This record gives sequence, C-alpha cells and structure tokens, in this order.
Amino acid sequence: MFPVTVASPASASSPPRYAEITRDELSRVDPANKTAYEQNAAAFLKRVEALDQAIKEAVQTIPQTNRRLLTYHDSWPYFARRYGFQVIGAVQPSDFSDPSPREGYDRYTAAQALSNLVHPPAAAQFPAVLAGR
Repeated sequence: MFPVTVASPASASSPPRYAEITRDELSRVDPANKTAYEQNAAAFLKRVEALDQAIKEAVQTIPQTNRRLLTYHDSWPYFARRYGFQVIGAVQPSDFSDPSPREGYDRYTAAQALSNLVHPPAAAQFPAVLAGR
C-alpha cells in the first residue's frame, strides 16, 4: 500500500481537482509511472470537462426559479453551487444510509407535507422529481 495523503471528502465533489490530487500523489509515490498518471489524468480531465459543459448547457434549459433541489443526502451543495441550484433541504436518515425507493418516496411526501405547512402548494412546486444512483 502506498502512503498517500488523503484529500478532503469535499474534493470528490470536484472531479478535476480530485484527479489532479490523485495524479500528483501517485506521481510522488511512484515516479517511475509518472507519465502514465499524467496521460490518464489528462484523458479523464478532458471527459470531465465535456461532462461539465453538458451539465451547464442542460441547466440553462431549466428556468432559474425551478433550480431547487430537495435531496436525500447533504453532499449536493457542491453541485448546487457550481451549477446555480438552491438546495432547499436534505432528507437523510440519521445513520446516513441510502433510502430504498419506498423510503425515498416516503421522505419526499413527508418533506412535501412539511413544505405545505410553510408554503401552500403551487402547480410548479416540484416540476420534476429525479431519482438515481
């Protein structure tokens, strides 16, 4: 096992930065393969930049007032900040486990019910509900 410096978990929310840290650390502990690490990082960064641009373009199709996220995990602020979303809440169990589809739905409806107490429902309150892994 190589002695590698551990980056902040927040670095994982910035793939380009995390790739650079990984490239630099691997090159430091294994200089014989530095060229391979640099080439792999360059190829990865090119793909990430293309994905980043595609996300930015897709976000532009969403009206600014609809760029709100209710998530099941509190790691989304990094994404939100980068792409101009507002995180309105994270519905996450205290043990930080991923919700099952049923639990996710239950949490969504509970969060929506809670939201209805504060803000009356509107037709465009939740124009899209996305679930993924």
